[in-house]
Amino acid sequence: MRNLHSHLSRVLQCGWSAQRSLALVLVLLLGTSSAWAGRLAAGAYNAYAVDADGTVWVWGANVYGQICDGTTNHRYSPARIAGLATVVSVSAGGSHGLARKQDGSLASWGLNTQDSTGRGGGQLGDGTRTNRASPVSVLGATGVTQVIAGSYHSLALQSNGSVSSWGFNQQGQLGDGSAVSRDTPTAVPGASTINALAGGCEHSLALKTDGTVLAWGYNSTGQLGDGTSTNRSTPVAVAGLSNVTAIAAGCAHSIALKKDGTVWAWGFNLEGQLGASTPFIVQRTPVQVVGLSGITAIAAGDHHNLALGSDGRVWTWGKNDKGQLGDGSTTNRTAAAPLAGLSSVSEVAAGQSFSMALTGSGSIYGWGQNDYGQLGNGTTQNTATPLPSRDAGGAEFRLTMAAASSLNTDADKVFSWAERSYPEFFAPANQASNDSVAGVRLRFYAGTGSYLGVNTVGTPHFYYLGPLSNGTVFDFGLLSEWLVRAAP
Repeated sequence: MRNLHSHLSRVLQCGWSAQRSLALVLVLLLGTSSAWAGRLAAGAYNAYAVDADGTVWVWGANVYGQICDGTTNHRYSPARIAGLATVVSVSAGGSHGLARKQDGSLASWGLNTQDSTGRGGGQLGDGTRTNRASPVSVLGATGVTQVIAGSYHSLALQSNGSVSSWGFNQQGQLGDGSAVSRDTPTAVPGASTINALAGGCEHSLALKTDGTVLAWGYNSTGQLGDGTSTNRSTPVAVAGLSNVTAIAAGCAHSIALKKDGTVWAWGFNLEGQLGASTPFIVQRTPVQVVGLSGITAIAAGDHHNLALGSDGRVWTWGKNDKGQLGDGSTTNRTAAAPLAGLSSVSEVAAGQSFSMALTGSGSIYGWGQNDYGQLGNGTTQNTATPLPSRDAGGAEFRLTMAAASSLNTDADKVFSWAERSYPEFFAPANQASNDSVAGVRLRFYAGTGSYLGVNTVGTPHFYYLGPLSNGTVFDFGLLSEWLVRAAP
């Protein structure tokens, strides 16, 4: 959990250049609310979802115990993982799963050895090379604010902005300066003031608080974006990229979302996954994805991408051999296009060759490859258009979504806690407005020109915008975590 005061103190203290309007604050808050959500995750052949009570649902392949039910039977509909609670976010790797809990600790399960391709080993971080069919603790993981699963490696972001990694490291994807795989978390040198992480097949990305991006690992197709095809075992800067708010890593390509709502891509482009922004099969520096604006969140599959618009629509592009673009065909597409028949989406996730979307009502839709039941709709048939996930009885499956009225009350509790704890920033006497419009609960403090905010659409997060952030919205993580601190 991030400490509000210490985090703000790390930010360069720049003067407040101009008074921000309420409308701008709303755009900024809604523009970042989905990027950190982590309530829905898709891997190679599995998907996971976090319910409102902190439990986790899983469906898909079970070759290495990733369903956690004591069998090797695949699951075609969502099943709850026994013994896993107080979870706030999940991430799915090639054949392993990771969960971050409210207390900042981590749980892991699934593949922990090499698979049939000879890759893997140690990605569960429990100090062994033993596959696990039930969740185990990641050793030494405390104070974690984000956890990410690559195909065969894992990454964790600490509350102080540092990064740790573990698992398979043949291409330097752990970023520790070696090619030695690790069974427990190890520090990534040179990765500091980090705000978000992403993991691909054999490379890693880190978003810094200043809006620039670092990368390390395999680079044969330019997926590190440093202008070369040289593998890197320690972080290097992605060339020419700034004002980034979210990142995602495909198998051999990378994408980034900028503050202005545009999307940028680099790396492998054989299937059109860079979005018609370049004629080259290998693109070693970022280029803009054509035709996208007003984007609030992104996700990358092996060779396809998803983008979520501020209007709740989903855009797709890239490889489509299994129908993972959801446009009714299996034809690759080099230009991003909106997905028909799906609206009010709050979060997206991309698996190897399938896609998932969570709507504001809690429904989960899937499309693409389904041979292991990874779409969770009760079948093993691929589909080229979105279909809802269904429970074992055939009824539409839905996550529990908190009511907006309850979220407003919870937001006010956290705001009041911040006022009590840090009156120098949030003196109640200087409060000028307390609004709940356009899906955001806001409180403005005229004395310091500061805003606190909580989004009431999608997974609720706690935000700050003010003079200490120089006009940048800072995401302090899930509201549920701050409610624990705000409790009497």
